[in-house]
Amino acid sequence: MSSCPPNRAPRPRAAPLATLALAALAGCSPALRHGTGALAEAGGTAPLVRLAPTDRSGAVFAHGLAVGPSGDRTLLLAGWGSLDLGAAPAALFSTALAVVTRAGAVAAPIALGCDPKEPSELFPRPGGGVVVVCAELRGVTPDLRTTPLLRYALGPEERTPTRTRLVVPLARVEAVTVTADGSIVAAGFAEGERHGKGVVRFDAAGELAVRGWVPDVPLAGTELAALPDGDVVVASVTEGGPGRNGLHVARLAGADLAPRWGRSLRGVAALELADSTPKLAPAPADGLLYLGATLGRPGVSQFAPGLFALELDTGRVRWEQAFDGPGESSLDAVAARPGGGLVAVLGLDPGEGRRARFEVGDTSYTNRGAYDHDLVVAWLEADGRATRSERLAMNADRSTASVYAHLAFEPDGRLVVAGNFYRALRVAGRAIEGPAEVVCRDEARAPAPAGPAGEAEPACHARASSAVFVATYE
Repeated sequence: MSSCPPNRAPRPRAAPLATLALAALAGCSPALRHGTGALAEAGGTAPLVRLAPTDRSGAVFAHGLAVGPSGDRTLLLAGWGSLDLGAAPAALFSTALAVVTRAGAVAAPIALGCDPKEPSELFPRPGGGVVVVCAELRGVTPDLRTTPLLRYALGPEERTPTRTRLVVPLARVEAVTVTADGSIVAAGFAEGERHGKGVVRFDAAGELAVRGWVPDVPLAGTELAALPDGDVVVASVTEGGPGRNGLHVARLAGADLAPRWGRSLRGVAALELADSTPKLAPAPADGLLYLGATLGRPGVSQFAPGLFALELDTGRVRWEQAFDGPGESSLDAVAARPGGGLVAVLGLDPGEGRRARFEVGDTSYTNRGAYDHDLVVAWLEADGRATRSERLAMNADRSTASVYAHLAFEPDGRLVVAGNFYRALRVAGRAIEGPAEVVCRDEARAPAPAGPAGEAEPACHARASSAVFVATYE
């Protein structure tokens, strides 16, 4: 006989009595596995990979990840300086695609003309290859009613992508997605529209095909996801002020972008939706849409990762849960697992020098240092119960900014995680170093300030730049 750990299960939403009874008969999830360090190893090896600038004046970030049928990983990179590729460094001053083989070899990046300060998205193509949709690298535009986007299509083994320019009739594009037939759907603000989000679709040839709108509610950060049948899901933060923020989710028909259903979410218990962009992961095999968001406690600088599962056909909330705890934590990525369930990346953020803490299953995670930003990869079943979690431990410093994380799966189901880190990264007992320099304070001119716990800060510290990692889990 087994029993579920207290306060660990997700909260069901309006489940029928029969459904709850079946859940009780099913019992708890399999034994939780935490920190097992099951990184993929030899025999089809997939080592821990590092992509870094050649010196500390450069930086590189991962803005997207896709895994092809052969298992090669394609990364969408942004940054400046030169990448350290051994004997032949490659310049990187904007955005580029880099292919990493399963054995860890890195090909010379393919330069793209994307604006690194604007959102860029990477999508796998059926049968291999990738599509990148990004904002055009440009100066001041005379037409503030439109936004130029670029679509780059790259086939397997190709080195020269096909480039298409799209003029989107939106003043600002916040999210894009690519459907199964190659259409591009974009969402953002249209001129003169105070509340509604404009949603438009371009066909595979790059011609504007459809304009549509989601319901007229005040909306902020937006995400899009495509479904296999051509429909799309749009999720946006609803801005109502402290204590009134929420999330609006709608499924739009692929043909005319008309809403099939819409749903408003408030949060989990006392936590509301923070004003950060939600993450979407459709799971047709489960009949669910997994949604991740960072939640906040009104009036307090406290944030926590949150997860929701909505029925794809109706939008009804099946379950919800928050990984609540002190400090500032975040929901950084979510993906549907090929065999059912999901994987989520939870961030333990520094948050003004304070440590953060949350629990996954029966395991508690705390970032090891007041300025370290750690990631926790959590495997969950379709009913929201955690079965495994792993820590990616990062050494950072107080000058570091955002940490990005991206998820994809190999054809055999192994999980690939890519993101950026700073001074060092430790995964399952292995470590890689990032570019850094040691900076010392002039003790005669500047006395040592107090740290977050009142201790004197060291006279010297490492100032780090951003590098990229790729890790693979069995």
